[in-house]
Amino acid sequence: MGLLSTHKGGSPRSFLSVEEREQVIFHIKKHEVFGPTDLRKYLKATFAISFKSMQSYYELLHDAKMSWHKSQKINPRRDEQKIKERRHPSFCVKSS
Repeated sequence: MGLLSTHKGGSPRSFLSVEEREQVIFHIKKHEVFGPTDLRKYLKATFAISFKSMQSYYELLHDAKMSWHKSQKINPRRDEQKIKERRHPSFCVKSS
């Protein structure tokens, strides 16, 4: 006989309604800096929702056009010598 699937199809259940999701995205956009930890705290306090996967938080941040990656204060590949050369090119004049 074999295994039979009992999957009924359809889209997965959403924890947030469309209105709640829009409210969350609006809240995220009000902030200049808003990360996944901030979002997790906000959702737990406001809607008593906590996702198992961080991907759900990332998707909400992405929908709000917010980056969740930490920026670096200093470029690790910065080379001061190359910067000086580019800003103040030394003109070498050959004397004949």
